[in-house]
Amino acid sequence: VLPAPTDSVLIPAGRPNYPALTSQFEAARLTVHSGASIATVNDNIRVTGQLDNLGTIAISGTGLVQMAPAASARLLGNLPNLQVLSGTVLPRALHAITGNVHVTGSAVLDLEPSASVSVGGNLLVDVTARLVMQGTESIIVNGDVTLSSETLGTGLDGGTLAVTGNFTGSSSLRAAAAFTLALDSPGIQTITLSG
Repeated sequence: VLPAPTDSVLIPAGRPNYPALTSQFEAARLTVHSGASIATVNDNIRVTGQLDNLGTIAISGTGLVQMAPAASARLLGNLPNLQVLSGTVLPRALHAITGNVHVTGSAVLDLEPSASVSVGGNLLVDVTARLVMQGTESIIVNGDVTLSSETLGTGLDGGTLAVTGNFTGSSSLRAAAAFTLALDSPGIQTITLSG
């Protein structure tokens, strides 16, 4: 039995069995304790509030971890991938996202001060979405970065975005002097500014 989209879901450690989903899962809040897990194949795990993953969220195939808060929600822990659909998602502390991160619609990915995010795949921020870094935050992307947004404004006021792949951005992309874009590959990297 799947929870209702308005439920808060806790997956505690020390259980003999853990959820293996066969359809899309949606909850208002999801907490996975250390030693606990939740798994799905080709289906999404959607959270409309806070997501705390100290255990394992395993997704095979085309499934995604989706965050869609109405306003803002905090994110803690490691994920296989991340799609931000709406609202403001606030990663805190240290995160490793082994796959891609996609910020869509009018959503905002706003790193909390001193947060560090490692992305194993690509980072894509759509035209009307935003990436906000204002302090000593860092994002290390082991793939390509596309910042399509022309409305970033003062969103990139600090922090470091390190890219090992190619970088594509809008020609109207603005960043403060305290923001650092680090091209971090021993090979050839391409920077494309369009628009």
